[in-house]
Amino acid sequence: MNESNSNKPKEIVTLNQQIEEKKTAINNIDTWLKKHIKDEKLRDSFSDIEIEKLKVFRKELAEIAKKQKDYEKWSKRRTDAIAKKKTNISSLNKKITSSKNKVEENEKSLVKISKGKSIEQLHELRAEQQERVSDFQELYDLAGVNAKLTKTNFFSQFFAPKTADIEVTELKEESNLLQLELGKERNLVKILETAITNEMLLKKMEADRQHLVDGKPCFLCGSLDHLYTKHPPAVSNSKQVLVEQQKKTKELLTKAKKLEKLINAAEQQAEKDSNKENRLKLVRAQWRSLANKLNAATVDMKERSLQKDLLKVEKQEFSNITSLLKKYTRLEDTISQTKATLEVSEASVKRLSQELEEQKLEWENRPQESIEIEQIYKKQQADEKVLSEKIAKQLAVLEGKPPSKGEELALFNSLTKRGQEYHKYAEQKKSLIDEMKVLEAEEAK
Repeated sequence: MNESNSNKPKEIVTLNQQIEEKKTAINNIDTWLKKHIKDEKLRDSFSDIEIEKLKVFRKELAEIAKKQKDYEKWSKRRTDAIAKKKTNISSLNKKITSSKNKVEENEKSLVKISKGKSIEQLHELRAEQQERVSDFQELYDLAGVNAKLTKTNFFSQFFAPKTADIEVTELKEESNLLQLELGKERNLVKILETAITNEMLLKKMEADRQHLVDGKPCFLCGSLDHLYTKHPPAVSNSKQVLVEQQKKTKELLTKAKKLEKLINAAEQQAEKDSNKENRLKLVRAQWRSLANKLNAATVDMKERSLQKDLLKVEKQEFSNITSLLKKYTRLEDTISQTKATLEVSEASVKRLSQELEEQKLEWENRPQESIEIEQIYKKQQADEKVLSEKIAKQLAVLEGKPPSKGEELALFNSLTKRGQEYHKYAEQKKSLIDEMKVLEAEEAK
């Protein structure tokens, strides 16, 4: 009895210690449970079915996505090709419209600058104007020739010069008189030369005269009468006279030669004057003809400055027509090039439109499977999204993130482990509480 009473305090102490240990263990577990309170419903909130469904959704979505990606590539190529064709057609149509407007504007400009004339008419107009320029140039040149041919010196303004024809006539008359005189003087020279010869014979025979006998024949001439024996002829100084006569004849001959040269020169001048006069007549006739042709008959031939001004005006007109023709040709070339470009663009639009219709038809007749894949893909996307959002909301409570593709099982295992751990501690707490109640009951006895 006494031993029993003596052992009782020891048992009480042991029970108290156990109870305190249990309380401490319960408090520690309770602290852990409070800290991980979010894991309390993990086992109820998440099921392997939902996680597995998400995994299946994602797997199927990946498979469909591959098909959808291939289809999208094909679709993108087709839609891009269609869009590109439409863009090209639109661009070409704008270009065509711009080209047509440009052609229309250039054709209006063409009519405006040409005043309704064709290119052939403009070429004819230019050729006519070129001929007018040539004619006015010739008119001006003819006036210049006329001025040169009729040019006079200072003294000719006061004295009327003799014509070359009159001068030739006078010189020939003078030459005829001189020739007559020269003939007389030459006859005198001959007479004097004969006289000198006779005088030389008389002198030579003067010594033989004493041998002549009357009645007997002369040994030279056979005459029986010898007059010079009784009356000898007087001997004159004919040599001196001949020298003077020859000198005079020589002077007359020199004068005749000079006169002959003058006559030749005068005849040449007369011929020149005649040619000049004929040329003047021709020049003036040509000038009048051109003046009438050019409607410039009222212009005086001597007014060369006025003719020069007229020529300048005609040259300017020719230059204007030439510039107009060049501008017309450039515009015409531009129109032709634009029209050629327009034809190419229209042909391109036609070709592209045909290709576009073919591509549209191909798109409209695309396989039904591709349309179904797209629909299935969209449904799977929607289902996956709904489930992902559901799981994401549940995970948000646990401050977790939705699993990435392929991490679904790992997430499920992790959540399951957390839930199991939480409930393990909860069971431990419950077991400790039950044990503590037993100890407290024993202590109360």
